[in-house]
This record gives sequence, C-alpha cells and structure tokens, in this order.
Amino acid sequence: MNLKAKSRALNDFCYGLYVLTSHRGNEVNGFTASWVSQVSFDPPLVMVAVENNRYTHAMIEESGVFVINVLRDDQENLAKHFLIPRWKLGNKFQGIPYRLGLTQSPILESASAFVECRVVAKHTPGDHTLFVGEVIDAGPMNEGRPLCVMDTPLSYSG
Repeated sequence: MNLKAKSRALNDFCYGLYVLTSHRGNEVNGFTASWVSQVSFDPPLVMVAVENNRYTHAMIEESGVFVINVLRDDQENLAKHFLIPRWKLGNKFQGIPYRLGLTQSPILESASAFVECRVVAKHTPGDHTLFVGEVIDAGPMNEGRPLCVMDTPLSYSG
C-alpha cells in the first residue's frame, strides 16, 4: 500500500474538532479529538476514539464518563491549545471558562454545544479505544458553524 496515498485519502474524511473532557476525582483534563460519531438513536449513543496512551484515556476508564465539547469555526486556537500534552502544559483549563456537568466533567462555556456521556461499551481494535457513551445530557450553547479539520492546517489521519 502507498502510505502517502492512504494518508491523503483519509484526510478527505470530514472530521469535526472537539474537546473531549473527563475527570478523576477533582482532577479534570481534556484533549482535542476528531474521531467522534453518533451510533444510535435509541438509546442515544455516541462513539469517541481515544489513543490508548492519552492521559484522558485513563480518566475515562476510571470515571466511566466523558463530555464532547463541539468547537465553533472561530475556535481553532482552542483546538490547538488542547492538542498540547498535559505534561507540557499542566492545567489545560487555566484561564478557560468551564462548568462541571452532571458527570463532573468539564463543559467549555464557549463551545457551540456539548454532549455528556456515560460509557456503556468499549472496544480496543488497535492503538485507540472506542468508547461508546450513552448521552445523559446535551445541548446547544453558542451559535456558530462547527470547526472541521479540513478548515484548519491540522491533520490526524495515519
């Protein structure tokens, strides 16, 4: 297989950009995610793919909850901020307004929408874990067009 051609083809997928958040006790964390999808109407289920070595992966495993914060098209800098690893940045939420949701995971006040979930299944087919979450709360927050990977210089396609 031509790896460059494969990467180019996968870059043509229409990925949104989100900040996926969770918690462990009083500690919160989040990262920029793009592999997110709705998978069921009834019950309402969504899926997120989380790299197995991510700090937030362990939080989701332990707490069994996560929030998908939908970014607006004017929030590319926020997406870049949450791409920085926790070990380099420390508290990623310093100076970023948020509130804790029903699950005690952060909901970004500036997001266009949020989807709060309880993990009901997981599958690890490779170097990412697919967490399937039942939606327990969700809603719109701020008007704006969703931010998509193809609208930025960012790429995450292997």
